[in-house]
Amino acid sequence: MTSALPEAPPPSYTAAKPFLEHLEDLRWVLVKSISVFAVAAVACFVLRREILNLLTAPLFRQVPRDSGFLAALGVADSFMISIKVAAFAGLIVSLPFILYFLGQFLLPALTGSEKKMILPVFTSGVLLFLVGVLVCYFYLLPVTLRFFISDSAYMGIHPQWTIQNYISFVTQFAVGMGLSFEMPVVIVTLAKLGIITHEFLKQKRRYFFVAIFFLAACITPTSDMFTMTVVAAPLIILYEICVWVAWSIERGRRKTSLNR
Repeated sequence: MTSALPEAPPPSYTAAKPFLEHLEDLRWVLVKSISVFAVAAVACFVLRREILNLLTAPLFRQVPRDSGFLAALGVADSFMISIKVAAFAGLIVSLPFILYFLGQFLLPALTGSEKKMILPVFTSGVLLFLVGVLVCYFYLLPVTLRFFISDSAYMGIHPQWTIQNYISFVTQFAVGMGLSFEMPVVIVTLAKLGIITHEFLKQKRRYFFVAIFFLAACITPTSDMFTMTVVAAPLIILYEICVWVAWSIERGRRKTSLNR
């Protein structure tokens, strides 16, 4: 008489990791992300003069470079500005790697269909962040600077900005726009998973517009209505594109179900 042997688990079976192993994985994600950011920031610190010239270029297209428009009032301003510039540029350079490490951490917990979405979501997220920064640099920033300079002239005020204030303005503006341009990734991913529909987006349009203006108020370093409107305009256009993309996703899903 032979004893029954225990059945082997199917090949697709994987034992769940203990909680402490997940914490260890998360710790390594943080270590790798901080390390990549630190290396990128140090490299950008070495190139701080070139990066500073790049950040001040939109301003010096409006005023002469030798006009003394920007001033440093503090003893250590040059060093503090270098650190801020290096941190800003280092964040942009290291962002794709940080997102990749985060994706590696989340990948085992996803289903098969969700794993297929990782690469397009990752790629589009990085590209949209860079597009947001570029839109800010080439469109929003020149328009905003031109407005404030002309408004000062209209009021009879001779502006002289500090370099600290200017760099804070530019970096906050650019990073905020880069992050806000991630909105389509979130909306399209939710539409792809069937969590929201284009009808929902159309019905709640006015609430989303209010949220966009609130987001624009948080992004803009100033609280004036002009800058908020300039920032909100491309976000509203992106939202309308998301409504159309959600409709296309649903249409494709219906065609697939009919063909089966």
